[in-house]
Amino acid sequence: MNTGKYNKKNNSESTFMLIFLVIFALCFVPFMIKSKNNKSNEKQTVKNQPSKTTISEETTTQPQKPGINFDYKNSNILTNDDIRSEAAILYDVSSNTVLFSKNKDKISFPASTTKIMTAYVALKYLPEDYIITVGTEITLLKPDSSIAYLSQGNVISLKDAVYALMLPSGNDAAYAIAVNTARYVSEDPAMTDEDAVKYFCNLMNETSTEIGSENTHFCNPDGYHDLYHYTTAEDLLRIALKSAEIPLIAEISSAKYHHINIESGEEFFWSNGN
Repeated sequence: MNTGKYNKKNNSESTFMLIFLVIFALCFVPFMIKSKNNKSNEKQTVKNQPSKTTISEETTTQPQKPGINFDYKNSNILTNDDIRSEAAILYDVSSNTVLFSKNKDKISFPASTTKIMTAYVALKYLPEDYIITVGTEITLLKPDSSIAYLSQGNVISLKDAVYALMLPSGNDAAYAIAVNTARYVSEDPAMTDEDAVKYFCNLMNETSTEIGSENTHFCNPDGYHDLYHYTTAEDLLRIALKSAEIPLIAEISSAKYHHINIESGEEFFWSNGN
């Protein structure tokens, strides 16, 4: 896949925006959990949680982890009391340094920030101009899902599907991308919707491990709440940094809107929900 080159300054600005959105989203994760169980019970029932890594307050690196390594530097920029979120991380892309962290290894539910990984995995395996046909997989959406108003039979390029995924946070786009990517990678066009989603989630988890997000597990492409769908602030930072290396993701994260006529002729206008 040819991702092309883009202006270094624009890439830096887009990366800053993407990391900001990650931190912003984490602040609201507790309010987006859709579960009847209270949080204390959920923490007790999650099984096989990865072990936690303790980072000292002094400047350190983590060479033992794959993928991206960065420094932790003691800073007076913020204190834990300044941040209401249960977990947060502030990162300086210019110095490769974490300036502040709070409960960076705390298991948290990523909600729609999951879609950053969904976009990255799809673009890892498919070119931007790959054509997706929306099928029965959109019937897998859960109640109250945010959508991009895609319909069965829509024919759309992967590029525009990723816009539909990230700007309006379309869960319908997430499932369409996941199922079509899974059938392509597996070379099994007859794979059921459910099996294709599982296959795609396996790709997400494999990719997460490759980039060093070891305390993360995905079981759907849209981030709808599940006890076994979790991440940490540090892992989400790793995912955001890696995904920002793809020009299209950096471009979409800073886009205000996207107006398009898709391949099958339908017109869409998506604005940035962030």
